[in-house]
Amino acid sequence: MIYREVGFIPEQPGLDDILDMADLVCHPPEIGRIISDKRRANAFFSERNVPMPKLFETSTATEAVFSNDNNDSGAAVYTVSTGADLSPDRYNTSLIDTRAEYEGEQYYISVRLMCVGATITHTVMRARPVSEGSPCVHSKNTPVDSHLLNDFFRRFVIQNMDRLQNIADGVVAAIGPGFYSHDILLDTNSGEIFMAETGFKFNNLAYRNLMDEVIDDLEFLAGFKEVEDIARRSVGPFLQMIDTAQKRNRRLDADPRR
Repeated sequence: MIYREVGFIPEQPGLDDILDMADLVCHPPEIGRIISDKRRANAFFSERNVPMPKLFETSTATEAVFSNDNNDSGAAVYTVSTGADLSPDRYNTSLIDTRAEYEGEQYYISVRLMCVGATITHTVMRARPVSEGSPCVHSKNTPVDSHLLNDFFRRFVIQNMDRLQNIADGVVAAIGPGFYSHDILLDTNSGEIFMAETGFKFNNLAYRNLMDEVIDDLEFLAGFKEVEDIARRSVGPFLQMIDTAQKRNRRLDADPRR
């Protein structure tokens, strides 16, 4: 199912009956409802051993807190100091220190895992100068600098691929197969890795367009520069998702206890 989980969840009459007949459904509405609500998603994934930032549901911050809109995407964020009041309507979590240095300047960093099912097809490295005053990192904040991005990729992604794969595996175990983008926070002090959030996504067109002049030099996008490249390299994992679902269903159908 193709829809934007933030702002629209399919609820047409008879939809559930149709989906119940399928061997495999990617992005069913009940999953969209979970991941579109940040507080609910944090609790849901945490209970299923996917590492998430600590969720605050108190009225006062007992440590530095990152505060975000609970339902919107790309909304205003801010940090809250220890002892300050917290808005109960917002998504309040521990502030993960993702600062990393490159050539004498500090950057906040984040990694996006592009996944087909549990297969990480490729990653997207993002960064934002600490001097801009916000730890929130999006594509639009990322410097168009292949040397900087490749350096962070080698230091923080390649070195952690096993743990990143564990997160991708954990998400699929929790919500089933689909086409996902998992936004990852790396605590550069403790070495811990957390999933900030996940979403339904096939491509990162805004990032690709932003990086157009250096796209050939980005190591992490080798083989994934154009939509056609991503489509071709996604076919194998997609067919594997279908095959796994069909085998599972055949086992269930053959189970005499059913």
